[in-house]
Amino acid sequence: MRDRLVSEGAIDLLALGVAAWLRRVRGIDEAGAAIDVRHPLAALLREKAIEGGRDPAPLLSITSLFGSLGEDRRFVAAVGRHLAAIYEDGAAGALDACLRDLAG
Repeated sequence: MRDRLVSEGAIDLLALGVAAWLRRVRGIDEAGAAIDVRHPLAALLREKAIEGGRDPAPLLSITSLFGSLGEDRRFVAAVGRHLAAIYEDGAAGALDACLRDLAG
């Protein structure tokens, strides 16, 4: 991701992957079923995911995971756009929309 940002390369699919992970660590899937998140920071991740909802900033501020990426406007905007799409249209819908955008 950092290399793509430095070179001003495409980040949409990578940002969508990050957004999907951010949605997952909330601990509840799209149907409302519990997800067993196994991560050393699971409790913090869930707390930040609930705090942020469609806004990735609280999760991206965890520097032990994301370092300075949470301060990169382009990265935060792309992840935020995809995270909002996941909340609105589900993961499959967000992926379809991303692929349509990339196809131009």
